Amino acid sequence: MAERGFEKTGNSNWVQCPNCASWFHVSSDLLELGTVPLVCPECANSFLPDHAREIVRSS
Repeated sequence: MAERGFEKTGNSNWVQCPNCASWFHVSSDLLELGTVPLVCPECANSFLPDHAREIVRSS
């Protein structure tokens, strides 16, 4: 049986690491600034929001 992914919804912003493809939560303020490096909790890769593999913003 294939593993089901989880839906990224709610009041959180989700960012996907460009290095390991893990997803993690990020504050809206940090995303809007765009100059603060994000650090992946899985692989410790540091990157700016515009280098994220994908961003899912809260709705």
